[in-house]
Amino acid sequence: MCKISDVFYENIYNIFVEYCDKNGIKKLKDLDGFDFDTLKNVKGIGVSKIELIKKKYKEYNGNNVKNDVFSDIHPSNLNLSIETLSLFKISKNIINSLYENGIKDIKSLISYGSSNLYKINTNMYKKITEALKNYTSPVSETVEDILNEFKKEEHYDVILLRSMGITLNSIGAELNVTRERVRQIEAVKLTKLKNILDVVLNDIAGKYNNKSCINLNKLEEYFDDIDDLT
Repeated sequence: MCKISDVFYENIYNIFVEYCDKNGIKKLKDLDGFDFDTLKNVKGIGVSKIELIKKKYKEYNGNNVKNDVFSDIHPSNLNLSIETLSLFKISKNIINSLYENGIKDIKSLISYGSSNLYKINTNMYKKITEALKNYTSPVSETVEDILNEFKKEEHYDVILLRSMGITLNSIGAELNVTRERVRQIEAVKLTKLKNILDVVLNDIAGKYNNKSCINLNKLEEYFDDIDDLT
């Protein structure tokens, strides 16, 4: 069950959260049977704010919202690097901000909590919570879809040609760009490909008890197309 601070994370609920903390109300379930009208005696909480608190409580405790997305993350995704968030439109700047706050994987992101994330930056919070909806089921099951979207991107052919051993100079001549420009394109594509592979390797590690090496036969389970495997 969600923590009080994870449900009532907006600034408007700060006094209510402080009240709950002082009175030993830590989880949403602790509000079962609570008389919200007694909050009228709390300085800074008026009738209109009580109604907002009631509404928020009903949303999370009723049929409208089953759980905070943070509590719905599938266990198989907990060890995934936060870099994998980039697969779901999270920018490098946001990921760097997470790293600065000691968040390195999805597990530590969950431990950090939605309320603390909201306090860092409300816009970042909204983007990340939206991206986390992709983690409520195993991300490994969507690798093919993610890769297909990746293949639609401009210059995907550069990384495919490089995987076949074609030189930077040859690709540059074909695209009418410099060798350095091809190298830059390759670096960007490899970063995204690494994040896709992180999902695959995390899944393989879980299936094979974290053995330290794998073979191509295991990768073939995820990449049917020979170009994708290459």
